[in-house]
Amino acid sequence: MTQTRDIILHIGHFKTGTTALQVFCANNAEGLAGLGLHYAQTARHHDKHSTLPLTLLHEAGAHKMMFSFDPVEDSDALWDIFLEEARMLPEGHALLISSEELIRLAAYPGAVERFRALVERTPDIRIRAIAYLRAPQDHLESYYNQLIKMGRDVPGFDATVCHWLEPVHWDYALALHPWLEILGPRNVMIRQFTDDLRNEDAIYADFLAALDKPMLLHPVGSGRDPNPKLDPRLLPLQRGLGRSDLKPRHIRDVVESARETLAAEAGTGLGGGPDFAAIAKRSREGLELLAALPNASIDLPTMLDALPRALDDGQRKMDESVAMLSAEIGRLRSLVLSQQARIAKLEGALGDDGPDRPRGGRGRKRRKDPEA
Repeated sequence: MTQTRDIILHIGHFKTGTTALQVFCANNAEGLAGLGLHYAQTARHHDKHSTLPLTLLHEAGAHKMMFSFDPVEDSDALWDIFLEEARMLPEGHALLISSEELIRLAAYPGAVERFRALVERTPDIRIRAIAYLRAPQDHLESYYNQLIKMGRDVPGFDATVCHWLEPVHWDYALALHPWLEILGPRNVMIRQFTDDLRNEDAIYADFLAALDKPMLLHPVGSGRDPNPKLDPRLLPLQRGLGRSDLKPRHIRDVVESARETLAAEAGTGLGGGPDFAAIAKRSREGLELLAALPNASIDLPTMLDALPRALDDGQRKMDESVAMLSAEIGRLRSLVLSQQARIAKLEGALGDDGPDRPRGGRGRKRRKDPEA
């Protein structure tokens, strides 16, 4: 049977520009349709199609990272709706379904088998997959950042990688095995995600090129990162606050205060100035000039061994941590002192008798203290 229509599954991986691509596809659905690539309307929420993989994971008994998901219908019924949308397309066109949650199926054999059954009963449509992968350590650090940004209660980085994450995050062969086996290697496109793809519309152009489509001439809403990462220096702070009893808005206040402290430590807003390489160069030249004078008595080698330099990474991180904590302690101390002053003022207004102060000008006699 000649396959005249495609379903293309954009399966992730996490932290490879997936959110940016999904927002791009949703914002430019009309332009992409003109290229024969239709961004599925079925079960599209927040510009992605996570209902399908989450339903498959739910049916396989997955519990982690399910976001209190409760499927409305089973995967067979949901797949049929996608198929109906695909079969209504003109010949030669493709339906695009995107969710990074799809990459997680490999961690749950039951979900893989459910997906295999869906594919086996779809002989009239060619199904392809496209996945982006980034260097493993970069992926792990970025995904760990995302977990903390989302407020997930995870341990430190090492323990999270070894004991908390699903293996699809560090075993890419495992992550892609079901897609290669079920769809066939020729129907699975594997792309590498690099920092260069963050530049302007590079990720969108690369994605479309992989699908043999030209870049749109005037894309809508591109250029801004829709899912910026949390400053890595704030990860331990936000992770610890997440285990406290603070409400989310109070956690955001503390994190924002810490972010402002880090900006102040970095001299944000102070304007341009020489870097340490230029400073050290001028310092060296000045010392060498002075050491050559007839009445100069300085140990030039000792001086040159101690030219200006930036703090080492460990010391800088320690200083930033102390500055963040000190700023927060100072803010709390100021609040305590303010409350103490207000309490003292209220007590003064009540008088020495406190709650027993006479009301309406007619009070009662205080009883003698029997221990007096």
